[in-house]
Amino acid sequence: MSDDAIEVADGHQEAPALSTIDFAAEACWAVWCSRDQWIRRKVEQIEYLDRETATHSISYDIDFSHLRSLSSSLEGNKFVQDDRAALLLPLDVLDQRPYMTERLGSPWNGQICLATRHEAAYFKTLLLLSHVAFAGGISKSITKRMPNLNEDTLQFVFDTFLEPPIDTDADTIIQRLDCDAENDRFSRLLTWIQSSTFVIVSIPNDDSIAQATLTYSFSDRMSQSTPPEGKRARFDAFLDRYGIRSFSLTIPKANSDEDLALRLRMLVPPGMRVDDAKAIPITPEIDQIPELKDYFDCVSHRQSGRVVSVYAPPVEPKYVSPNTLDASTYFDLKITMNPKREILAFPALVAAFLSFFIAQLLANHVMGHSMDDSCDSMSSFPTLAPMATLIPAFIGSRVIVSNEHETVSFALGFRRILLTVSAVLSVILSTILAISKADHSSDGTLQVVLFLCVVIEFLIFMFFLLDIIRIEVWRRGTRGKYNRRVWGIISVMTAFVACCFWWNWPLTSPFWKWLGEVPSQITTFLCG
Repeated sequence: MSDDAIEVADGHQEAPALSTIDFAAEACWAVWCSRDQWIRRKVEQIEYLDRETATHSISYDIDFSHLRSLSSSLEGNKFVQDDRAALLLPLDVLDQRPYMTERLGSPWNGQICLATRHEAAYFKTLLLLSHVAFAGGISKSITKRMPNLNEDTLQFVFDTFLEPPIDTDADTIIQRLDCDAENDRFSRLLTWIQSSTFVIVSIPNDDSIAQATLTYSFSDRMSQSTPPEGKRARFDAFLDRYGIRSFSLTIPKANSDEDLALRLRMLVPPGMRVDDAKAIPITPEIDQIPELKDYFDCVSHRQSGRVVSVYAPPVEPKYVSPNTLDASTYFDLKITMNPKREILAFPALVAAFLSFFIAQLLANHVMGHSMDDSCDSMSSFPTLAPMATLIPAFIGSRVIVSNEHETVSFALGFRRILLTVSAVLSVILSTILAISKADHSSDGTLQVVLFLCVVIEFLIFMFFLLDIIRIEVWRRGTRGKYNRRVWGIISVMTAFVACCFWWNWPLTSPFWKWLGEVPSQITTFLCG
């Protein structure tokens, strides 16, 4: 009885001994099944470092007094022995993938560490065997339930958990443990253990501390979403990719730990503001399953600025539907956010409006003087007109490039492209104006360039105006009629764009005149 599942000893570097397997497996089962009792509270915080990496910080409020009170129902002894120097605690289960540990915090400072690979294999071996012995609520020692169990089999199971899993492991272990009668259930359990990363920590066995908080921080590469299927999904993915609409991210199976309540705090990147958070059930049509509906009625969330807080209760028996075995309480957390408008939208709106306003003034000047053949439209231009057209370009250049979070840059990518186009058009217009003042033969080119600048700048101005209004409509709680309102705004803006085309259409007369002369020029060229 010297080895058990929650105590670290030198023997944990090797397979469990057959002489102590009954007590050790019972200890493992008792500790694992009572996680919701000795872990009083679990709080997780997620903060994005970039578009693919996030930092997770999880705190566990541990009740060590309850942990030390656990005792064996078969032998009557307590699982935590006073003569042990350290305890091995299974805190959590994560998906099987590489994690970069950043920090472990505890009242003992540097005396806490993560379990080694051998200690993790030791725990997994006990967890597998204890499930066979104690699942179903019937307490029976492992050696009585599996009389053919021997040291070689224990060593084989231990060695299997030391190495990466392969497809033949499950069948081989089932044969060695003689668990054919429970083949399916045992296979699922074995697959789950092999496909999971157990957060197991080694801490000092200090009976002077009744309660304490342990923290575990790590960096994780966020799972990539599956390629979209269908035209609608691909179109939505295109809009998300280029930042044309609200940026969203999804945390799959946010409440994957069914034993403990979910207390999640999500920090979106600086420069972004959360506009909506939604728990999306993995099981569809939860309204038809009363147990699931009761569970999701208890799920709550709120958002403020760049913080999203979510609470979900632990999965208790009352939330499990006996008639729908494939129903799940898991849900994905979808967070919708937009860049803060003061970063780019408002400055870009001002720059685009100035570009359009100056170009429209010049266009009106040209159209007013084009009716009078005796008046030279270029000679009446102010000398500083070319310089005036550069003012919006200077304003736009201040916000085109900025030091910000990668996610914000990605969300603003398409908007920055439009602002760059607006600035380039202002520079082109300034250049054409300067050339036209020196060479009056380029008046026709100026009119066509003016028409393009006016229309394009007006379209860009309308885009940023729509972007600001769209976010405002969403934030004011009109999401139920969001699509109808936005399409109504787009229709009104389309009418304004059509009016802009109609008003400035006379500027295109040199182009149509040149186009009408093209056939005669081609004929003259061919006839030599």
